[in-house]
Amino acid sequence: VLTLRGHAERLSSASFAPDGTQVITASWDYTAKIWDTAFGECLQTLEGHDALVEFSAFSPEGTEVVTASVDRTACIFEAAFGECVQTLCGHEGGIHSAAFSPDSLQVVTASD
Repeated sequence: VLTLRGHAERLSSASFAPDGTQVITASWDYTAKIWDTAFGECLQTLEGHDALVEFSAFSPEGTEVVTASVDRTACIFEAAFGECVQTLCGHEGGIHSAAFSPDSLQVVTASD
């Protein structure tokens, strides 16, 4: 059992990478974090949202992650580098969840 410490506010979601070696957490501190499951070390802090991050998840290959925020955006990040490669806009309300398609070519989001 590991305790992952590093977020400044409460968590809103947590999920494993497909291979189980990493976990991603979403937080009210406007960030998501990628953690090593063997040692509990924070590998990446994903920044780019202007409000709390409701949800985060890995792509099926584990190479990208998507974050969903009440700032009405979703961001796709490179998991290895923590770099935002695309910001998805267009919702009129906060985004509460997101998921990659099985081939990782599409992302679906859900909002108010």
